[in-house]
Amino acid sequence: MFCQFEPSVISGVSINLLVEQLKDKGINIGAINQKLKELGFEEGRSSRNKTFILHGMLKYTVGSDFPRITPASFVGGVMPAGITKFTYTVDLSGMTPESMM
Repeated sequence: MFCQFEPSVISGVSINLLVEQLKDKGINIGAINQKLKELGFEEGRSSRNKTFILHGMLKYTVGSDFPRITPASFVGGVMPAGITKFTYTVDLSGMTPESMM
């Protein structure tokens, strides 16, 4: 999923609002709150109340043609010693998304 948001002080949705909506639908939010905490958005943080307007939501199918890094990308199928984490940017221009809005 690729989502485009814009900060808003007048209206919009916040992390806390989304968590409450999920909770109201009967979803156990314990795992969601744990993941949010790991990302620096633990309960009680003011950043969870910042509101945003969603401008776009695109769904991409991650198949064999989707740009990605897999174990096969490394010599011997193993990430090099000493590397514990990395990030990369994917060019989605050649992909055909499905609009979710």
